[in-house]
Amino acid sequence: MRSLVFVLVAVTMLAGSGLYAMEPASAGAGAGQTESAGERARARQDLLNLKESYLPGLGEIEESDKRDYRYRARVPQEVFAEALKEMALDIDYPNFKNSVATTQGKARARLHGDVWVRLLDLQREDAP
Repeated sequence: MRSLVFVLVAVTMLAGSGLYAMEPASAGAGAGQTESAGERARARQDLLNLKESYLPGLGEIEESDKRDYRYRARVPQEVFAEALKEMALDIDYPNFKNSVATTQGKARARLHGDVWVRLLDLQREDAP
């Protein structure tokens, strides 16, 4: 069983397989065009992991150092929705950071832990 974890924060997914930011489907898809969702990542390997594990139909990975996320690819929205379902069904971990350390290494787990700590501020701000 795959050890994948994800937390949805707006349109960002922090997963055991990587960090992804989703773009909405093209609102203006023309006749005969399939609406597609965009996948963005800071690390190329994250999109490769996503493609290998859940989205074999993920489009070509584009790279640009002039954009907020260096790597981008597109996939039909329906395919993306099914992939999210599969990712959710594959969650089988007792501890998120340990799962990331096992699948991606301790350095990546520390980065994910840093995100977790930053988001903890939301909880602290919300406390009575």
